[in-house]
Amino acid sequence: MWYRKLFIIVLIYCFVLMLSGCSSKVPQMKTDNITSSIIKSNTTDQTNNVGDVSNAEKTNTNTETKVGNSSIDENGIKDFVMKFISIIKNDDLTELKKIIDDNGIFSITYFTDQRDPNAVIHVFKDEIRDDLVLANSNNKAGITLDSMFAGNDELQKNDIPINSSQDLSDISFNVDWKSNVESTISSKIEDIIKTLQTINITNNEFIPQVFALKDNYYAFAQSNGVLEPEPDFTGDWAIFEKVDNAYFLRAVIQLQ
Repeated sequence: MWYRKLFIIVLIYCFVLMLSGCSSKVPQMKTDNITSSIIKSNTTDQTNNVGDVSNAEKTNTNTETKVGNSSIDENGIKDFVMKFISIIKNDDLTELKKIIDDNGIFSITYFTDQRDPNAVIHVFKDEIRDDLVLANSNNKAGITLDSMFAGNDELQKNDIPINSSQDLSDISFNVDWKSNVESTISSKIEDIIKTLQTINITNNEFIPQVFALKDNYYAFAQSNGVLEPEPDFTGDWAIFEKVDNAYFLRAVIQLQ
């Protein structure tokens, strides 16, 4: 009977060995699976985080703030206006000639109450008198420049607003300011005055200010008025043009 006991002992021993082998493998498999899942999860999270950062960075990079109108050189315009004010304040003929090119300048005096005939005079820069009276070789005298823009002796560069808009950028006088033919400008004087009124009404304040118009033209004005019952505007205007990187005076206008 001893061999039966031996056989049972051997079976029990084998069964124990089998159990030991199984118990050692099962936990290892679970550990491997868990580790793999953790690694995969971390990798996915990191990928998602990188994507989020990239999107945030792209958002910050593509966010732009447009300030003002990039095609308008505000400093250049204000420098020109300040120079013009200084010229008429100091009767500086030498500097005045520098801001008038060979096309000359128009002087326009318009009487809103029609008390006197309107006057359109063309003057070449070498004809301008030392006291800055715009008089030409035909003995026609126009505006005296130092009578314009009175009360601005203390004007500072930063005090000058520049008005720009899509509506203003479409406004043109529809005249050739570079022409020296007085009769052509005279024939269009009413249209010119209506254009000034259209410009002025966009900011109807009696302050020194600039309006940016079509084709690199600008109007420096100190003027205001009413449209009803009849249009009635008074004040001073200087029309100038940007040519390359320089500004040239084309016309001065007084509405009286």
